[in-house]
Amino acid sequence: MSKLRESRWELMRIVAMLMIVAGHCFGQSGCAAQAVGMNAWVGAFMGSGARIAVNVFLFLGCWFMVDAPFRARRITKLYLEVWCYVAPITLIVVLLGFPVPMKDIVRGIFPFLGKAVWFASAYLALLLFSPWLQKILAWPERSLRLLVIVSFFLTSLWVTVYTFDRTEDQWLDILVWFSLSYVSIGYYKHYLSQRIRFGKWTVLCLAILLYAVLVCTSMTQTGILHKLASAYLADYKTLPNMLCAMGIFYFFQHADLGCNRVINWFAASAFAVYIIHQTPAFIPVIWKQVFQSEAWTASPYSSGYLILVSFVVYAGCACIDHVRNRWLEPKVLNNPLICWVERRIDAVYADALDRRY
Repeated sequence: MSKLRESRWELMRIVAMLMIVAGHCFGQSGCAAQAVGMNAWVGAFMGSGARIAVNVFLFLGCWFMVDAPFRARRITKLYLEVWCYVAPITLIVVLLGFPVPMKDIVRGIFPFLGKAVWFASAYLALLLFSPWLQKILAWPERSLRLLVIVSFFLTSLWVTVYTFDRTEDQWLDILVWFSLSYVSIGYYKHYLSQRIRFGKWTVLCLAILLYAVLVCTSMTQTGILHKLASAYLADYKTLPNMLCAMGIFYFFQHADLGCNRVINWFAASAFAVYIIHQTPAFIPVIWKQVFQSEAWTASPYSSGYLILVSFVVYAGCACIDHVRNRWLEPKVLNNPLICWVERRIDAVYADALDRRY
């Protein structure tokens, strides 16, 4: 009998993805540009945490990855999940007659090389790097701690102080941050998680307070203060962003929810929710055509629209993904060609990691 996943981790996955969906809905639907008054404030608080949620989602993945042996099945499963959504959705949008730039069509056909969904591409690259990063975690604690401190200074602290000419979302920038997050979470899990004893509610409240200060500053201030607050919310490498994410992570790490089948059912499709609603060709369609955002963004009920749409997108995509998991994924992953490719990848990695240079 398979062991049920602890729902504290799965609820964290759901919360992070809902924050991401809300952020995309707020920014891509036109709500951010047209909302006024209370709707603008509610929208800002709902929609400004997407990049914090990116870190939460990344930290959660790294938490389990640091102790997991390399298996090619994870690579093929993730890539096929991305391709099985991005390519057909792009084709359907084109066939329905919606205008789709050629760039987005090519990205839909080659989703990894084109970074059609950038987080999935970066996470796939992290999986490919992970066996060597895992060897770094075997260093003596003192050496590992020094690496984390120096790397933190050269990345997070640097972009926190110097917010000009930021390079977020550049490919190498993303890979460096994902790799550093892997090593940092590995160090935290192996050496710090059992030593640190703060109240989980205190940590969560401090994270929410910091987030509220950033949102209020970005909404009410101009000049350098507005620039700093906006940069900290947008750049997942900055110290305030990372602290907010770590506060959420710490809270759920120390929560006790047992194993709830409903939570786990919805959490299992969190990654698919991201892939489906962020397929480049589908982005303008889902907000402007499916959910008619232009009719709602200037209405007095736009904040309610934002909340409702975020939950509907998540639930709808989760249902679609469970159909794929039930009927399509087993057939694709058990294909003899896919199994042969996985065996070859596993053999290459095993040979490379066992060598002594």
